[in-house]
Amino acid sequence: MTRVYVMKLRAIPVCSQRPNSSAGCSLLLRAWALAAAFCGGLYPSSANADDLGDTSAMLFAPYAEWEVRNSTTSGNPYDVVASVTFSHEASGEERSTEMFFAGDDTWKFRFSGTQLGAWTFTTTSDDPELSGHTGRITVTDNPDGNRTGFLIAVDNQYAVQVAPGEARGYLLNIYMSEGRFPTATSASDFLDTTRNRFDDYLDEVELNGFNVVFLHPARPETWTDSGNPRRDVFQAIENAIVSAHARGLRVHLWAWGDAARGWVPPNGINSREDRRLQRYIAARLGPIAGWTMGYGFDLHEWVSEAQTQSWAEFMHERMGWAHLLWARDRSNAGLDVVSYPSFNVRDYDRVVRDLQSDPQRPHLYEERHTYRRNGDLDMDGTRGFLWNLAMAGGMGGFWGFFARGGDEGPPYPNPEQLQTHSTFWHTQGRFVLGMEPAPDRTDGVALESLDSMQFVFYGTNTNSLRIDLSGAPEALPAVAVDTLRDYEEIAIGELRPEMHTWDAPRTSDWAIAVGDFDVAPTIVGPGSGSSGSPGNGGSSGGSGMPGTTASMEDGDTGGGCATAPGSGAPVQTFWIGLLYACASLLRRSSSDRKRCDSSVFDR
Repeated sequence: MTRVYVMKLRAIPVCSQRPNSSAGCSLLLRAWALAAAFCGGLYPSSANADDLGDTSAMLFAPYAEWEVRNSTTSGNPYDVVASVTFSHEASGEERSTEMFFAGDDTWKFRFSGTQLGAWTFTTTSDDPELSGHTGRITVTDNPDGNRTGFLIAVDNQYAVQVAPGEARGYLLNIYMSEGRFPTATSASDFLDTTRNRFDDYLDEVELNGFNVVFLHPARPETWTDSGNPRRDVFQAIENAIVSAHARGLRVHLWAWGDAARGWVPPNGINSREDRRLQRYIAARLGPIAGWTMGYGFDLHEWVSEAQTQSWAEFMHERMGWAHLLWARDRSNAGLDVVSYPSFNVRDYDRVVRDLQSDPQRPHLYEERHTYRRNGDLDMDGTRGFLWNLAMAGGMGGFWGFFARGGDEGPPYPNPEQLQTHSTFWHTQGRFVLGMEPAPDRTDGVALESLDSMQFVFYGTNTNSLRIDLSGAPEALPAVAVDTLRDYEEIAIGELRPEMHTWDAPRTSDWAIAVGDFDVAPTIVGPGSGSSGSPGNGGSSGGSGMPGTTASMEDGDTGGGCATAPGSGAPVQTFWIGLLYACASLLRRSSSDRKRCDSSVFDR
């Protein structure tokens, strides 16, 4: 490939703050001209760089997509690296993603808006035909209530974005049906389910009251062909994610399985071929809301903590948007979720201890608690354990049917009980972020919000329940729900902040919601991401959300953009301009470069 080295001025980002005087601007222009003379020959460019124009998209979904033609590349096109940096003009939030090879001479890249208003983007690559492209996108509000944003972590609880910087609590309950909708058995089965029968799969998920559908590409021949990502499989996966998300559901993927079946990465863990696949997953699926990924199962047999940490960190650096990653029986710092291989955990107190063992990350019992497995997970066992995971504070769970021993179906015999669980928590919005167990308030189990304005009480096989609201700031409304029946609320009325005993109309398993649950979502910080996990462009903890760049304070140059001084510092302006221009011309990686809002050359 022949590269053209030219001096580029307009495509190089300069600071969003313009010089404060014409003298400062003039000196800065001279500095840029001088810098170009010294440094310009080192900057690869393309005569084909285009302004890709203006487009618009709604908040979170559906995603926007662009394509760029490149007819001169050589070698494996899946190994061509081209990055795209999106910048939100008002907040300074940045998102960096990569292009992915889409066949023939076409590369594509995608974007999902996490902030309303105007964004700009610039492409960067060592391949001149993929570098220097620019464009603008305006993000508007999304009227579709199902189109929530990315699943994130807020301390040790799952949450889903509902607005820029705002999230609501989420109970993660994954459903599999490998007998009726096989996805791990072969590449053809995977494509058949995701292409031809996926709507039926989603119907079954909703029928049984769950909110996440399980897909398992697993096999190297499903993911790849001759070491390269299979575009037909990726098309099927992204179609499945979009279909689920449009119905208010989500997709969970297991990347791999176990070594005994050969469901492991091609040519070794984190090998060149495996990294190629990881880059493709991050570039093609990263900008799409509605999915999470686990590494696989029986990981203790074949993959180490260090290898799964390297996988997660590599993915987070490239996805650009927050997607929770985990690996069963692995808990290294690169993972967003603490995942357990435990199956026989039934004790509520044990669930609470596990969930509280790491207060900075959500938790998941990733061993599959499928129907009638080991004899105890019948309808009563499934329903009771599902409620215990919620009442412990939001432990994630894995459910459904195995493709063996007659357990491939039919669906649960009393799906209305599982639908009642979903309606109580999700439809009615009763899983409030920050809720914690309150064992002293009841003779059953209880959850209490941080401000003691919302409570949930739960008792099994009972006709009465003690409800202690002592210390609540005011009288609160209460309703009861029989969790063994179709969803129906029984109004209890206003309860004063004192001890109560509620007498039920019959013996059953009862849930009581106390308080007003139609409340504002939790503020989780600028942009989107997980408060407790590292991500693209962000930091771990606090408001440095994965996939975002925290807004700069006054005087902070952000490591790249020099604030041009006023007329009182013309010499400094000149040298700052010179040094910054050289640095900008020499820097090739978009992840190391701030994208600014305008250029002095536009004046």
